[in-house]
Amino acid sequence: RNLNTYSVTPFDFFEEFSRNLFNDFKPNFIKTDIHETDNEYLVEAELPGIPKENIQVTYENGVLTISGQQQIDAVNEDKKGKLIRSERSLTSVQRQYLLENVKEDEIKA
Repeated sequence: RNLNTYSVTPFDFFEEFSRNLFNDFKPNFIKTDIHETDNEYLVEAELPGIPKENIQVTYENGVLTISGQQQIDAVNEDKKGKLIRSERSLTSVQRQYLLENVKEDEIKA
């Protein structure tokens, strides 16, 4: 972006900040396919950008819960190394599915 001192308004900073802040916004929704066979359920869930170690799968009282968390830290410094902006975002997603008659000890993730 080219800075033109004649067209700068007090709102330019906020416009730039909000554009960058929401640039990577993704809906907190886990896309899922559930297949049922004669003897099992197969649940395929998409959690893009979330590291495998930050994904949890639990089953309790007939409810399968899939959850994940992703943290992003963005730091912008000027040429002298002074901090000019630091942004952080923490994204958490969770979905629950009612799946009855599941043998907990046979769940694989």
